[in-house]
Amino acid sequence: MYKKQITLGLLIALCSGLVFVFARGALINREYPVQYIVFKDSGFYPKEIYIKRGTKVVFSSERGDFWPASVPHPSHTVYPEFDPKRLVGGEESWSFVFDRIGTWLYHDHIKHEYAGKIIVVDNLDANSVTASVKDNCLSVPKDQKLSCWDRQLETVLVSAGLDAAFEAFKVLYNTESEVPKSCHEWGHILGKAAYDLYKNKEEISFKKEMGFCGYGFFHSFLEKLIQDTGDFASARRWCVSLTDKITDPVIRPSVWRNCVHGVGHGTTALLLEDQRNWNNFQKVADTGLGVCEKTFEDKDLRDCYDGVFNELYLEVLNSNYGFNFQEFREKDDPFWYCRPQEDRHRESCYFEFVGIFYILFDLDVSRAMQYAIKNVDDLDVRGPSVVAKLAADFIQFDIVNSEHSCNVKACRDIPKNLFDVCFGGIVNGFIQHGEPENFHIRGISFCEEKYLSSQEKYLCYFKLFGQLSANYSPEKMKEVCNSIETEEKSICLSAIINSRL
Repeated sequence: MYKKQITLGLLIALCSGLVFVFARGALINREYPVQYIVFKDSGFYPKEIYIKRGTKVVFSSERGDFWPASVPHPSHTVYPEFDPKRLVGGEESWSFVFDRIGTWLYHDHIKHEYAGKIIVVDNLDANSVTASVKDNCLSVPKDQKLSCWDRQLETVLVSAGLDAAFEAFKVLYNTESEVPKSCHEWGHILGKAAYDLYKNKEEISFKKEMGFCGYGFFHSFLEKLIQDTGDFASARRWCVSLTDKITDPVIRPSVWRNCVHGVGHGTTALLLEDQRNWNNFQKVADTGLGVCEKTFEDKDLRDCYDGVFNELYLEVLNSNYGFNFQEFREKDDPFWYCRPQEDRHRESCYFEFVGIFYILFDLDVSRAMQYAIKNVDDLDVRGPSVVAKLAADFIQFDIVNSEHSCNVKACRDIPKNLFDVCFGGIVNGFIQHGEPENFHIRGISFCEEKYLSSQEKYLCYFKLFGQLSANYSPEKMKEVCNSIETEEKSICLSAIINSRL
């Protein structure tokens, strides 16, 4: 069975009480929870971690030979066992199980100006661990922030549990607000962990946090369930069971749709585990789409189709399973994989492959939008969903900007009949990629940007409040409406009423 390789990274899965870690492509089965610390040019990374007593910490180096050891230098007497007693080669790793409670400072014996801290406790206080994650990546270069934050989330997950990890999710989102977040992928991390709890007979009930950042939680949960069982029908039954317990008539449809999407996602991931399917996009697509058609009713097929192509475009992007992104890029045809698809499937392929446009068009939303407009066939039918998705996707990166005139211009420059859905896509981007539980803050700021015409401003608030009402409880919506002192308050209140009709 093929597994994606993660170099000097980690993929932690709590499975049957054990932790499985992929490091340098090898599967390691450990009796203890495992944490990784890497000696980089900038020093030990992460510089500070919280762990439970009994955790194994694996030290490795990206800068050659090293010697991690307890303070003080050079005697290492504070925690003398925490010392390899020798120089560790750059191609080696050294591990140590921390069985003593306390705060343990350490350094590199050769370059002792590089130091770190490991805090070992018996029962982790979730609040303390969660609060600490926001500071652990401050010194990391900007292009490494996302990887660092991923590790922080995984650390909280392993050490303090799923509920604490959801809290850490919110803390990390608000850390260094000028840096865009890949929070949909954080949902994937938590979904994988939740599946392992479910597998160990723990009931998984819906929590609002599962919907953070585009419901990434469901995508990875269903992927793991299907990979583990190979049973598509059981995945559908889990979705039915989960949504049947949701009483909110506004939330329930969103959960169901994203659950169905997750089944398409997971089905395709399972197919790609078979080496005979590697680098065979069409075979995998046809088989996955066929599973959708056997598993769901017609009204649900679009969401399942989307899940199939979502998984496929991600594997192309990451050059996994025999796909080669560079070769794809050199074709100079971002919809190359979509053109051969059958009529009923092609829109889903277009819809998902715009997720790769931020790379192909170097974050130039106008160029990306013009390409889509000129290359989506049957534009009047397929264009609305594709344009809206593309507009929303770019907000993931542009959300940190002080103004968004380039995004709006991209919508103004396309056929007039598509402007509303394009503009609505921008607004949706602020929901999908906004601060969990406070999506409205950046959304309202966008609606107040000066270059919007009065008509665009009204449309912005109308779409924003409509989408908020599908994501917020009535109580939260009332709180938002009551905070608005302008004439737009009436639009907000109307959205509450309309969402409950």
